Amino acid sequence: MEKYAVLSAVARGNFWERLCHLYMKTGDYVDMENLENRHIVYVKVFLSDIRNQYAALLESQLWHDYLSHVPCSVVGQAPLDGSKVSLLVCTSDASSVSSFCSLRLCGTDLAGKDAYGQAVALFEKFVGSAHLADDASGVGCLRVWLYVADTDGCLDAVEKARDDVFGRYGIDAGKLRMAVTVVGGVTHADGAVVALDYLSFGGDAKAVVPPCSDEGSAKDESAAGYGCIDLGVDLGSGLRVDIPPFVLPSATDADMSQLDVRQYTGQILGDMGVRLKRYGLTMNHVSCFVAYLRDFSDYTDVDRLLSMAFPYVPHVIVCADGAGGCLPVMIESVAERPAEA
Repeated sequence: MEKYAVLSAVARGNFWERLCHLYMKTGDYVDMENLENRHIVYVKVFLSDIRNQYAALLESQLWHDYLSHVPCSVVGQAPLDGSKVSLLVCTSDASSVSSFCSLRLCGTDLAGKDAYGQAVALFEKFVGSAHLADDASGVGCLRVWLYVADTDGCLDAVEKARDDVFGRYGIDAGKLRMAVTVVGGVTHADGAVVALDYLSFGGDAKAVVPPCSDEGSAKDESAAGYGCIDLGVDLGSGLRVDIPPFVLPSATDADMSQLDVRQYTGQILGDMGVRLKRYGLTMNHVSCFVAYLRDFSDYTDVDRLLSMAFPYVPHVIVCADGAGGCLPVMIESVAERPAEA
């Protein structure tokens, strides 16, 4: 089964010194994982100032010795622990049936294109890379992260581009089961307003659709309004459930300025537990959390809550605007249960 870890640089020194510290921490972690016959499946790198840090990252030993050899995503979402650079590392003790891919626009992809034009180019790449237009039997399973530099100003154009490209290829929910996180984030390329990461499941992996249930209070729609809210996948070796950020009905008509972030976070985690229950899982099966905050001042409350309630579950908290309106916090999770012997 897969395992997650969050590795962060020490919160002192310049960026180069922090990369050196993170290099040593990563090396120690990889060595320990190798002793347990585990290998890296993919890595996500969160940077606080990607336009000024990306070149240094590519020149670092961390990149040359580790990150350049594995599927890796680099996104501008500031880690709120003060580290300036954090890694979310996924490892596995078996041949993975999942494939991670990071799609970015640069050069001719960006030249003279507005948000809609860039999004069309990105989704065309996505369709080709993930083979979404191929005639294949069964239901495809995809976990997608869509990063939009300006969620308030560009999201409508990005959604229109998605609909136009998917419509052109005849891609619909009957052919594809896709869970999506849409969140603020930037890339290293000047002028780029949209980027995408995805995790696809091949081999013997099969979509698992839970029985219809009226339990819980969360709506069956993602914060972006498209894609399934959760993604259950039978991997053969066990069951994996991805839960992207979702909108609580209690927040739909609420004044966000009046919400207590601790209570709201508690509600999210409670509804997350209800969703996992539909698959026969509990919050004890969660293997990692990623939290997106609009306001860095909420970090301490959210970090304390996650640390106290789930002390053995790694979590990373980054600063990013969500696509579900002015929500104070959005949280996604991954849960896994090994197959019964």
